[in-house]
Amino acid sequence: MRRSFLCGMILEREYFRERGYVLKSFTLMSTGEVEFSFIR
Repeated sequence: MRRSFLCGMILEREYFRERGYVLKSFTLMSTGEVEFSFIR
């Protein structure tokens, strides 16, 4: 996993947390895409 990708994920998590979202889970797809699910 690339470091820049990981940093991007951490930044996005902070971004959503500031807006009242909680990251419930994320799934790393075999295609390399990430599927996030949030609880508001």
